[in-house]
Amino acid sequence: MKVILSNQAEKFLDDLHHDKYRKKLWEMIDHLELDPIPYKKYDLKKIEGTKNSYRLRKGDFRIIYAYDNETKTVHITSIDRRKRAYKKR
Repeated sequence: MKVILSNQAEKFLDDLHHDKYRKKLWEMIDHLELDPIPYKKYDLKKIEGTKNSYRLRKGDFRIIYAYDNETKTVHITSIDRRKRAYKKR
């Protein structure tokens, strides 16, 4: 499985000052390579009104991503705090 991070997601991780949260978010991203829809391991919900978009939650942080089953690719579009994660960019 291939995981691709958007520029916004990479920048958010680079700018995150808390190593504890950065480490946990990276663990979640690494797990997506093994299981793109980890319902049992993480708090995962499908985003309503989309075909293949999901959100992972860790505390106040959200990882928004889309999974392409044909190409076996996870596209992480956004990583942000809850209050900003769902806003259109």
